[in-house]
This record gives sequence, C-alpha cells and structure tokens, in this order.
Amino acid sequence: RYPALKVLARSPAPALGNMKSFTLLLAALSGTASAMSEPGRHHFAAAHSSGGFLALGKDVVVEAFHGKSRAGGVNWLYVGIGVAVLLVIFIAAIVVVLKRRAAAAALKPQPDTTVTICPYTTVPAHRLEEFKSKFQAFYDSVEAEDEGLLFYGFAVDEANSRVSCRETYTSAAGMQKHIKNIEDRLKEVAEIAPGFTGTVHGPKTELDKLRDLLTPLGFTLFATAPENRLHSIRAPKTWGMGFSDHSVGMIRYFRVSQDKTQDLMKLFTDFYDSISHDQFGLMYYGCSVDEESGVVMTREGFARGRTAQTFITMVEATLKQAMEMAELTSVEVLGPQEEISRLTEALEAQPCKYFALDEGATAWVDGVAFDIADIKVSKLLADSGSKMVEQMQERVATGSRTRQLIEARASTFQDKAKDFVIKSMNDM
Repeated sequence: RYPALKVLARSPAPALGNMKSFTLLLAALSGTASAMSEPGRHHFAAAHSSGGFLALGKDVVVEAFHGKSRAGGVNWLYVGIGVAVLLVIFIAAIVVVLKRRAAAAALKPQPDTTVTICPYTTVPAHRLEEFKSKFQAFYDSVEAEDEGLLFYGFAVDEANSRVSCRETYTSAAGMQKHIKNIEDRLKEVAEIAPGFTGTVHGPKTELDKLRDLLTPLGFTLFATAPENRLHSIRAPKTWGMGFSDHSVGMIRYFRVSQDKTQDLMKLFTDFYDSISHDQFGLMYYGCSVDEESGVVMTREGFARGRTAQTFITMVEATLKQAMEMAELTSVEVLGPQEEISRLTEALEAQPCKYFALDEGATAWVDGVAFDIADIKVSKLLADSGSKMVEQMQERVATGSRTRQLIEARASTFQDKAKDFVIKSMNDM
C-alpha cells in the first residue's frame, strides 16, 4: 500500500551519506514530518541526504526548536534523538579509549616482524598543493584489513618540497596487495612528480619477497635485527575504523664500516634493553642494516612528541658513542606538526628532516594509549549508523508488529506529508 516503506524494508543498510532514509523513517514513526515548517522540511531532508550522524544530532535539535508541531509545541522527540545520538557517540569514544589504555598497560615487548616502507618523492614547489590534493584518493583506495595495514598516512617536508608516506604492514604480502590497489593513483601523481624511491625495513625473509618488485624502483632494503621489538602496539584483532595517527617516528641513518656494524647495532640494542619503555611511550624500537651499502638504521616510535623529548635527552650519551664508530648522515622525524615542533630545539645539532603528518593519517593497532581526540568520529558514526539502520530494517520486515504500527500511523498522515515521504524515499 505504501511503496516507499516497502523500498526501505527491502533496501540494504544505507551508508553514512544516505541518512535521509533513516531520518524519514523516524518521521514516519513519530508522525511529525507533516508538522514541520516548509523551510524546516527542506533543510531536514537536504542536510541528512548529504551529511551524517553528526549532522543528524545537530540538525535534529535545531529542527526541534524551529519546526513546531501542530499544537505549537517543541518537537521533543527530535531533541531526544539528537541528544541521544551525541551522547552515544561520546560514551562509545570514551569506552574505546579506556579499553586501549588498559590493553597498552598490559602489553609486554614482542619481536617486531612488521614490514615498513618509507617512500619519498620531490615535488616541484609550485605543484606541491596539487600533489597534496591527491592524498585522499590514496586513502580511499586503502583496504586496511586485506592489506594488513598498521599505519598509513602521507607526510610533507614543506621546506624541501618532499612528500613521504608512513606505511607499516603485518607482512610483505599485504604491502604487495596495497601497491596493486594504488597502481592507478601512482600513475596520476607521476604526472606531477617523479616516482617514489626510498627504504624498506623488515625481516630478511619478508624482504626477499619484495626484492624483485622494489629494488628496480630504487628502494634500499634494510633487514631488521631479531632484537627489534613492538612494545605498546599489536596488530588488531579486527581492523575496524582505525583512529587518527598522532604518533611521532624517528629514523637515524649511520654510515659504518663493515667491521663496526654489529658493534653499532649492539650499542643501541643494549640501550633499548636498559630503559623504561613506558616512560617514553615507546610503541616500537630497533635497528636495521643494509650490508651492501654499509648503512645502519635505528628507528623509534612514540605515542606523542612530549615523550620523545625525554627520550632524546636520554639517548644523547649512546648517540655520542655511536658517532665515534660511525657517521650520522641523516635523521628523519615524522609526525603531526604540533608534535614535531616540540622536538626541533632538542634536535637542532643533528642533520634532521621534518615531515608533517597529514590529517588523514590513520593507525590500526591494538594496545596503544591515545587520547579521545584521536578517534575518527566520522568512521565511528558510519559504523554506528549502519548498525542502527540494520536493526530498524529488521523491525520493519513484512508481518512485524513494528511495521503494522508504522503503516497504521502512516495512514493518518495528511496527504501532503504522505506525498513528501513517499516521493523522497523513492527518489533515493
């Protein structure tokens, strides 16, 4: 009898950008769609067809006070819905934070078998902004769980017009899948800047799977030491939405003679074993070596820049010893601009390059302690919205009591309101 309701009952759960069906169903349940002012109806439908639950929570409250019911009162149902949605989001975010903090505190260091690629390209200065506009297309191509991604995000060295990307995978196979997934994106940016070259770090057995693919492109492969460790992070049990990556990474490159290579690596391994990892918010640490070029790399990851500051002071004595047997050729610092700004004074005597992490950078790891600001609200809303709509669709299945109530209520709509609901839903 009401084709729009049948369409809703049969259709799959809408995505975040298709919330109009959900809001119109609420209108059907409450019987207040017909009571909205004409401007209110237009704003209500338009906002939710292109927005999300954040818009739903905000705009519903606004509409509650601007769209009056026929009796002239406030639409308190919409006030309740808006407040409830925002409250659920806030509570869910707090729960996620507390769970991850508890998990981080319980973790012990374990061998680091991950594979990290550090690609770099130099972009003509006048085309840097154009290149940055392509980042989102790469993010959209990511299939985090299938690729086994732990970290993924672009970073820019504005001073030297260079672009890099933080990418860490659980295995070489995941990296290979990602490279295949972004083939078209790479072709697009190749028209702006030359192809990426750089370094890859991982266990030798994993690097051997990448050698034929990456060495012809100019990548140098660094075999990680068995003593390398993951401390406060693990591969997630389920990938989910991920969270904003506000961590700071530091990489040092030393040129060293072959007879001093093992001594240099042991120096840093002993240092890592002697410190309190929790004190520095260490997520990972260790050494890698490219024996062909005689280069040793040390790498640390910190939850925040403030903990990295303390670490820089603590590592000074070890660094002086290292420079007696090797040449420190480069230090790369990667993280959000506000975090790496904390470190510039402490690192001013070192040959540093700073890469500011893009806001779209994401981490998919369990255990790391992070703040509520790190949660990707849009993804949280998308997941929550889909689940709520799925549950609502189950309740309006043919023959259900809820569906009968909806149809009974819909039959009392004024003709104009009925046309509005049916036309809007059938146009989706």
